[in-house]
Formats: sequence, structure tokens, C-alpha cells
Amino acid sequence: MRLRKILWILLGLEAALCVAFCVLRVTGGDLMLALLSFPFAQIGDGLRALSLSGGLGNAAAFVLYIALSLTPLIPLLIMRKRRNLRLEDSLLGLLSIVLFVVLYLSINPGLLVWMEGATLAVGRVILGSVAYSMLVGYLVLRLLRAVSAQDGEKLFRYMQFALCAAAAFFVYAALGVSLPALVAAMTAESGALDMAFHVLQFITDALPYTLNLAIVFAALRLLAALCADRYAQETVDAALRLSRLCTRVLAATVLANIAFNLLQLLFANALTNINSTLRLPLDSLIFVLLTLLLTRFIASGKALSDENRMFI
Repeated sequence: MRLRKILWILLGLEAALCVAFCVLRVTGGDLMLALLSFPFAQIGDGLRALSLSGGLGNAAAFVLYIALSLTPLIPLLIMRKRRNLRLEDSLLGLLSIVLFVVLYLSINPGLLVWMEGATLAVGRVILGSVAYSMLVGYLVLRLLRAVSAQDGEKLFRYMQFALCAAAAFFVYAALGVSLPALVAAMTAESGALDMAFHVLQFITDALPYTLNLAIVFAALRLLAALCADRYAQETVDAALRLSRLCTRVLAATVLANIAFNLLQLLFANALTNINSTLRLPLDSLIFVLLTLLLTRFIASGKALSDENRMFI
């Protein structure tokens, strides 16, 4: 219960920030681009300014450049003292090499514009994407190894963390991406009917993410019930509620997409812009099938446990 309350508060803060960025005319794409280039662009600008300040500043900038590039080796050396290194740990060494290149190009931004029509911002985003992809890849591989070696109780904790991260993504997708797209479309249109359809498209796009939040909280309730007693009737009921909710969410997503496309077809002659979408909710379908399988498994386990108790 406490986890769900904290999650509600954090998601509310995230939603408020997304709306604030939208009001400030910072689109979800611009925000993501800024995040991808951070902090490499700022470090590069700072080291470049320090280097141009004089001989002493240039030497200090060079030392900082080397130190920052070697940063990923620090946890690698610490882990080497505690345990044998694993295959995924080599990504930290490779990340250090990548940082030498990323920071050097960030310090010398003139080298970033290597394609015709490319901008400095695009080049910095590419550099950040390369570095972050390696860091995220390392963390994912470490998480997979940790999960495979843990017991049931710790697996529940990992699952709770994954669900909370998914909820944060759903809020960002609805209000950090879809809402700015709606604002941009509304400012570019003058017809009332076109504006109305932009609102409908926003609802259609944001609806799956909003409904998925309900699935996340239902899944958290199921995890709490499993931790308490996996064979209790409350656990079976929680699994059944999650299964029904997933089915309804999938149906609502598909029907909303169909309704939006049909409305656009009916008013096609009066609209200046038509955005027909074909939504294939394969991820939602797979999730529904998994929850149905989990529900059957929990119900079978409960029935088997009841039989064993009666036998004893």
C-alpha cells in the first residue's frame, strides 16, 4: 500500500513536470534531445572554456578530460577486488574508451558537423546516445544476471521496480510526447473541426498509456498478495482482476483506434488533415496472454494447496 501511494505521488510530480514543459513550449522530443546530450555537452563546453583560458587552464582541462574518461574504470576496479569479472563488465572498459571520443568531440564541437545539413545539437545527441546505450546495456545485462540468481522474494522486488519504471514511461508517453504533439497541432490549425479531431487523436494516442497505469497498480496489488500468501483466495482474486483488466484495456485500445479512424472517414471531406493510424497492440496482447497464464497458474496452485490441506 505504501509503495502505491509513493508511486502515485511521484507520477503526479512527473505529470506536472511534463505539463509544465509543454506550457513552456518545450516539446517531448526537444526534452528528450536535451537529456540525451546531457551532461556531455555541458562538460565539453566547460572544458573548452577552461582550455582557452590560458596555459594553466589548458593543463587543468586536459587532466579533467583524462579523469572523466577513466571514470567507468573505478567501479570496474572495485568489482575486481570483490569478485571475478564477468563478460558484461567489459562494457565498462569499452565505455571508458567511448568517453575519450565523446568528450573530445564535445570539447571540439566543430568536428561534430560531419554531414551536410547536420547541426551541432544533432551531433551531440548522437554522442550522448552512444554513451547512454552502452551504460543502459551494461545495467540491463547486470540486472538479468542478478535476477537469474535471486530467490522469489527478491524477484518480487525487481518486478515492483520494473512496474514502477513502466508507470513512469507511460506518464511520459502520454504527457511528455502526446500532449506536446497536440499543442503543436492545435497552434498550426485554425478550423474548429480539425482542432476537435486533434483532441480526439490525442485521446486515442494517450488512452493506452493511461489505461496501462491501471494495469501497473493492479499488478502491484497482485505482487503484494503473492508476497503475503500465494495460495490465499485474495491472491487468486487479485490475479483474476488483473486478467480481466488487461482484457478490457486491450479491447478499449483497439475499439478507440477503430472509432477514431471511422470518424475521420465520415468527416474526410471537411478535414484538412487526416491521420489514420493502424495500431497493432502486440505488446498488450502478449501481456494479456501472460496474465491469463499466470492467473491459471495461481488458481491451479490454490486448488492444489486446498486439496493437500484436505488430505492432511
